[in-house]
Amino acid sequence: MKFLFIGLLWLVLAIALGASGALQHLRPPGPQVVLLALTAALLIAWRLNKTFRTWLYALDLRAIVVLHLSRFVGPTSVLVS
Repeated sequence: MKFLFIGLLWLVLAIALGASGALQHLRPPGPQVVLLALTAALLIAWRLNKTFRTWLYALDLRAIVVLHLSRFVGPTSVLVS
């Protein structure tokens, strides 16, 4: 439950940053640094936190794929199939 709350908090923060337009002002290598920092944070959390690692392994991969499919294909077409 703790990781779900953290994920939802991250989602709200990401939406707020995107809606504010703050990320549009980043110039290279700014976006790459943000991506690298987020990836590093996830990998460090995975490596150091056994509870987080167990939670990640318990996730249903189909749900994760559907979330990412909706980004590429569109939310309505994923829900129909």
